Amino acid sequence: MSSFRNRRGLTAALAAAVVGVSVCPALAIKIVSYNLLNYPGTSAAERDPLFRTILNDLQPDIVMAGEVQNATAAALFRNNVLNMVNPGAWVEDMHVDCGDTDQSLFYRSSVVSQAGVGADRLTIIGSTPRTSPRWKLQLAGYTQPSSAFYIYGCHLKANDTTTDAAERTSGANLIRADANNFPAGTRFMVAGDMNFYRMSTEPAYTSFTGSQADNDGRLADVLNPSLVLQEWHNSMALRLMHTQSPRASNPSYSGDGATGGMDDRFDFIFVSTALNGGTGLSYVSGTYRSVGNDGNRCCNSAVNNPLPNLDVSNDVANALWGAADHLPVLLQLRSPARGTISTPTLAFGSVLIDYSATQTLTVSDAASVPGESMTYQYASAPPGSFVGPGGVLSAAAGVSNNDSVSMDTSTAGVKDLSPALTISTNAGETPTINVAATGTVLNHGVPSSDQSSQQLSGVVDFGLHAPGGFSQQTATIYNVGFDGLQAPVEIYDAFFSGPDAARFSLVDLPSFFADGTPAFISIYFDDTGVTPGASYSASVEFVTADDTSLPGAASLDSVTFTLLAGVPAVKGDFNFNAVVDCSDIAPFVAVLLNPPGATVSQRFIADMNDDTRNDGIDIQLFRNALICP
Repeated sequence: MSSFRNRRGLTAALAAAVVGVSVCPALAIKIVSYNLLNYPGTSAAERDPLFRTILNDLQPDIVMAGEVQNATAAALFRNNVLNMVNPGAWVEDMHVDCGDTDQSLFYRSSVVSQAGVGADRLTIIGSTPRTSPRWKLQLAGYTQPSSAFYIYGCHLKANDTTTDAAERTSGANLIRADANNFPAGTRFMVAGDMNFYRMSTEPAYTSFTGSQADNDGRLADVLNPSLVLQEWHNSMALRLMHTQSPRASNPSYSGDGATGGMDDRFDFIFVSTALNGGTGLSYVSGTYRSVGNDGNRCCNSAVNNPLPNLDVSNDVANALWGAADHLPVLLQLRSPARGTISTPTLAFGSVLIDYSATQTLTVSDAASVPGESMTYQYASAPPGSFVGPGGVLSAAAGVSNNDSVSMDTSTAGVKDLSPALTISTNAGETPTINVAATGTVLNHGVPSSDQSSQQLSGVVDFGLHAPGGFSQQTATIYNVGFDGLQAPVEIYDAFFSGPDAARFSLVDLPSFFADGTPAFISIYFDDTGVTPGASYSASVEFVTADDTSLPGAASLDSVTFTLLAGVPAVKGDFNFNAVVDCSDIAPFVAVLLNPPGATVSQRFIADMNDDTRNDGIDIQLFRNALICP
């Protein structure tokens, strides 16, 4: 046994075959026109639960309700039906006293809102036996005129006499004349119980749909787009269009409704050329539907006899029979494309010259599914520092594209632009989207041991000192020509080499940076056990690069310093103060008394005649050199 959803699909397919339209998913902005049968009458207690069952199944966003007795009745329907189905969601637009019964417009405030001021906000078209209000609405989240639309609530004269038809024509002419005053491309619809008997040649129908000298107010019947002759009454071929009557006999609590079963097309939603144009806010082809008409009721059968009904569930079919003597008609509008971007400004930061700098800009079509797809194209603002993807791009409703935007890094400079890019779209709400961008392109750093021109070598001389007399020395690395458009130089490693490399070390480990201020790198010389008269040397190579935190940073030239240190060689000078004085006597004697117990350095200092021996010959020479009071 097939599911209910599949049965409804078969019904929709049958409808498409009969009227020549395509089938689309039941989504988007749902608009329902429903004659409520003199609501509330004396049977609200019995009918309200039925209306709730029907509308809970349809989940409309806008309801154009006919045969509402007065403003109090409209409030009852809103509170006891609509807001029971969707708590707190529904409001009534400005209520209009239309005559013997009223047309009331209800909408979900999350989907649409009131629009316009004065007569543009609400206009009442005078006709008999009841007036036709015209309301203006705007899609929620949209601000442009192209996303606003008008709804005429219409209930034309009933009965099938020449006089009645003439009165219907008069009412339709007034609406058409008012609509002809719209600017070309205005979106509007006329919804309600038209009471068209028999066929599409009725003058009121032609007044709505026919060509006139001014066609700005011309309407389309989406079930008869070519305006061929259609005779609806008791027509098997056109049975899916029928809206009256869902009942062959009245329920006990509602004896004033029309009976006779399904055999007439009285209820319509006409749409303007712009709404039927397929772009922007527009009718979703294939969604027009006489709710509960499964094509098996013609002619003169009730919607719930026999069951099952292939368009709605049994519960809804029973509710349609009991609630009113008309079926609701429903169509759907798709929301227009609406472009949004993830950020108004792309921040590229600072990058190195010739680096491939890109940022992601998320471009979305914020239209609700199945809204209009957005097409768009990037254009770069002069001088073309920023470039988006080429060609015409597209995003379906509710879909986001992650577009790669690049910055020109062939020359150094500050690239800030607003706008940097212009995105042109087909969206009436957002025809142009401007994107600002900021970024700075830097030249590479220039490491050097000299501040005026690049030199890749230098000397650090610790001088001649006695042990304990050496102080730290500084290797200075410059960034030659540094300005705001040059990367800082990062010194991130160092390598010592040479015969005495082990005696030299850095006081602090890298990293160091040289920008407008040079990097001062302290170097330490270890004089432990140095030999008097000896010279010490090594080299230190500083490895450099552009500041490695910057995109596109590259390795730069190394800067190498030669390191020099020496110990003075005055014979007999044990304390390295460059003279032989009283303080040197005790260590000199100690070496002579016990040469094996002295260090090589001590024996060298005590060997006054450089004969590699420490003996009595050295004593006289020591005395000769001694300066001691």
